[in-house]
Amino acid sequence: MKPMSKKFTLIELLVVISIIAMMASLLLPALSRAREVARQTTCMNNLKQLFLAQTLYADDNEFYAAGATGPSLPYNQHAWYHKLSSYAGTHTIPTSWAEANAVGQKGVFLCPSNSMQEANTFSYAVSGFGLLRNHRDLTSVVQTYGTTDSDTAIYTVRPGAFASRGITTDQIVFMSELGPNPSSGSTYYAIRTGSYFNGTADTLPEFRHQSRKNVLLLDGHVDMAIPGEVDWFITLRK
Repeated sequence: MKPMSKKFTLIELLVVISIIAMMASLLLPALSRAREVARQTTCMNNLKQLFLAQTLYADDNEFYAAGATGPSLPYNQHAWYHKLSSYAGTHTIPTSWAEANAVGQKGVFLCPSNSMQEANTFSYAVSGFGLLRNHRDLTSVVQTYGTTDSDTAIYTVRPGAFASRGITTDQIVFMSELGPNPSSGSTYYAIRTGSYFNGTADTLPEFRHQSRKNVLLLDGHVDMAIPGEVDWFITLRK
């Protein structure tokens, strides 16, 4: 006689399936968090590399690359990411808008958690420094774009710049992630006010990393900020 082979009953099969489903429900969130931590780390490293690119740019040009530099150039080549592209390995002389936008959407210019909603949506922006220049005595400042002496004009600084009134360089936001305009999907060149950073006016919040945002400070270190932690002057609150 052939030995009888044991077969799973329907109940046993359902029990196994339910155990697998339960284990998956426990493991998938952990895997998702691990993936986000990896993306967050990549984003932080991007900002560190961009600070290096800014430093090299300043060695050649005296000042850091501003959010934008006038006059306007074809295909937005006056924007900061075009100025830094040759220092970051993405330099291209664009002959179309697709090529121009691609310069700022790859390599260290791209946060892996950015959904890239539109062709002109970018991951990062540079501080405009106008509020610090006009109200907190930021030194070594030059205006590069916008209405003269306006708080929301775009300025840049030399390495070694500092502010007064107890503000230190490890508080001053130099570059950070920035959400796009909710209507157009485009990302501004510069972070002009704390409202731009926090996504309470003209921009989406885009706190992409577990409700936090990576920020590069003017002393060169990268930190994380929660909503409201960066004030109107684009400095980290103490």
